[in-house]
Amino acid sequence: HKTSLRPCTYAVFLDFASLFQKDGAGERTGREALLFGRALAGLSELYSHPRTFILKITSLPEGYPIGFIFPKNVTANVAEYDDRGWCFCEAAMANLVKSSNKVVDLGKFSGSPVVVKTSSGTEHRADL
Repeated sequence: HKTSLRPCTYAVFLDFASLFQKDGAGERTGREALLFGRALAGLSELYSHPRTFILKITSLPEGYPIGFIFPKNVTANVAEYDDRGWCFCEAAMANLVKSSNKVVDLGKFSGSPVVVKTSSGTEHRADL
């Protein structure tokens, strides 16, 4: 349906895919480490900013880790979302100043429609 929202630019940041991860030997190159550190310095602002939406994926895929392929010498992390330090930190930053409708836990959705209400009162429906 039509809304009165003006066109604007959106950005999508996928933390794990956007930041240099350690290789199979547990290392980053010097350049990767530098860029990783710079990114970490700005993440608190990104996660806590009142105008960002945070989508958390708190459940592991069905069948994980069996059926998934991992690099040699890499062990699957099967810790629950809330037991992971980095995930806990991100969630805490996300909930600092924004309303709860801007922090959405996709791991809790069963596929039923979801309605998100913006600060202007506009409702958006999504089938998740």
